[in-house]
Amino acid sequence: MNLFTDREASNTLNSSELDWIVSIAVCWKDRELAFCGEEDRPLDQTGLVQKYEAVQLRFAFDVSKGALERMGLKR
Repeated sequence: MNLFTDREASNTLNSSELDWIVSIAVCWKDRELAFCGEEDRPLDQTGLVQKYEAVQLRFAFDVSKGALERMGLKR
């Protein structure tokens, strides 16, 4: 969770926006499947609530120094 303030408001300590993110991930060997949701909500006024949902699939891998040198990317 993140709270943001508005530096141009009369009271700069009052929170003006709340952002929260929820993520659940499942890992298996070098793969990760994640389900994410995000919501940005104004607190100081009524208005647009922005929402975002995603499904992400990630693969992890390592590249050796020798492979980088053979590709000419590292000396």
